[in-house]
Amino acid sequence: MKGTRLLLLVVVAALVAAYFAFDLGQYLSLDYFKSQQAAIESYRASHPWETALVFFLVYVAVTGLSLPGAALMTLVGGAIFGLLRAR
Repeated sequence: MKGTRLLLLVVVAALVAAYFAFDLGQYLSLDYFKSQQAAIESYRASHPWETALVFFLVYVAVTGLSLPGAALMTLVGGAIFGLLRAR
């Protein structure tokens, strides 16, 4: 049990370190979303289930690791999927 917890801690620390080392925060900004909104909308129109699955997994990772950008991801989810499907 102790080894499992240590492994989980190492994985979480590695994910947080990768977020800051590769400057992934640039992709969690309102400016980036606005510049990619048309491409995201066209991809969602042609692949609705894949888009929802990827968004869900990224949203869980960002909020689970308490990374900056969770509030923006909530707004982006509403913009991409609409009010009724995003909640």
